[in-house]
Amino acid sequence: MNSQFLNAPGPANGPSASVRVLVVDDNPAHRQFGRCLFESLGCHVWTAENGAEAVRLARALTFEIVVLDRHMPVCDGDAAAASIREAGASRLSRLVSHSSNPPSGRAAQAYDVVVPKPARVVDVVHLVTAARRAARRGARALAA
Repeated sequence: MNSQFLNAPGPANGPSASVRVLVVDDNPAHRQFGRCLFESLGCHVWTAENGAEAVRLARALTFEIVVLDRHMPVCDGDAAAASIREAGASRLSRLVSHSSNPPSGRAAQAYDVVVPKPARVVDVVHLVTAARRAARRGARALAA
């Protein structure tokens, strides 16, 4: 298991809190690119190198965004997304397929959003903006 999550920032609180993102890809360069891109937008980022690791992290921590490559060893993104969804760990998360070939059929049902590779910065900005809006709505609902 990637021990990186042990040193990751703690849970954020409140409407202005940082968005928590899990970037899952077997390619270290893609993980690093995702980390840099989301961190440049003020997000707290965890990474995992396969779907099995992603499922464990998603069950242990809360993420607003989970970005999954579809083709990985051990457990691919489609299976990981389905497991995260079935476990209920995705209640507060947007599950994002990030692959050069988008999911179809049953696999597509596990994802909330499809962002093709290579990612466009505008797509990532939209994901983060939507997560921040959802956090503000949730904070207002809790205050009422």
